[in-house]
Amino acid sequence: MLKRQGIKKLKANNKRTIFYPFLGNTIGGSHLSTLLLIKNLEKISYDYLVILMADGILEDYLRKHNFKYINLKSKFDQNINNSFRLLINILINLKIVNTLFKTYKPYLVHTNDIKMHYFWSLMCKFFKIKHLWQQHSAYYSRKNIFFSKLSAEIITVSNYCKSSFTREMSERAKVVFNPFDISEYKIKKTRNDKKYKIISFIGSDKTQKGLSFFLNVANKLVRLSNYQITFFIIGKISNKKVINKNNPNIKIKFFDFQFNYLKILMRSDLVLFTSINEGFGRVLVECMLSKIPFVARSSGAFKEIIKNNKNGLMGETENEFCEITLEYLKKTKSSQKNKIIKNANASARKLYNKDNFMKLIKPIYDEI
Repeated sequence: MLKRQGIKKLKANNKRTIFYPFLGNTIGGSHLSTLLLIKNLEKISYDYLVILMADGILEDYLRKHNFKYINLKSKFDQNINNSFRLLINILINLKIVNTLFKTYKPYLVHTNDIKMHYFWSLMCKFFKIKHLWQQHSAYYSRKNIFFSKLSAEIITVSNYCKSSFTREMSERAKVVFNPFDISEYKIKKTRNDKKYKIISFIGSDKTQKGLSFFLNVANKLVRLSNYQITFFIIGKISNKKVINKNNPNIKIKFFDFQFNYLKILMRSDLVLFTSINEGFGRVLVECMLSKIPFVARSSGAFKEIIKNNKNGLMGETENEFCEITLEYLKKTKSSQKNKIIKNANASARKLYNKDNFMKLIKPIYDEI
């Protein structure tokens, strides 16, 4: 079966192989962080194989960037919260996973989202393979009390995430961060147009991302400021016409999600991170690395990344966001403003670079 799908056995070497399974239908921050880890595995003497459960956008990315992967093309029911359907997933895919383990003899399976956690923790337990559960978001579930016990190790990306887990799972979890290749980030050029301003939002229209919060702030800014402001909204937004209709007084430009979203954010005078209870904040750190100014909501892991008025600006209410934004826009050449941007860049480069991450992940892999 493996051969018919175009799967070739890995070249023999002395390095232990780690499986990284993904559903395959999306690409998000957790995927990009894991793929950066994979690119640097050789430095800590490990090999890898990406496992895709089915066709999807991720396969195109893997192929384009020359990652080693296998597409199982399995019949995978995504409703894994239903125990019966999860069991069906296990039974349907038992033979292909058994063949996969026998062929490649992995040292470890490292999963990165809840669907893969449940499925592969059971498979690994059954076939006596070590399993590592990496949680990229805050998530509390009593179901995790059982499934997390099947894993040899649990890691997560922030103290906020760790505190959101079940008690036993939280006690076991080790905090690492998401890695970044800091050499890839270009620096934003200063834009000092005194009349025209661009303020951006990046995310989706899910409640957690705070799009309504952002739009309320936008309406307040238009009423209270003398600037001509265009509001960029970047991401997967389903009801653009309704948003325009309900916000007739603000000028909005929509951008569908794309991998070069930083090029769009570079045009911004300010980015507003209005989401609540984020588990990490990948785009926030990318703004710090690119010296893109921002205001972040005082919530979740943002409070771990940002020290207010030191390496970033933070607010809680819509009024606070509005006041901070207006004050910031006035200070076109403020030394304090430049100092905050400089501090943000320096702290992100120091804390979140890939070399620091590899130093943290190596002993976890070695000792699992």
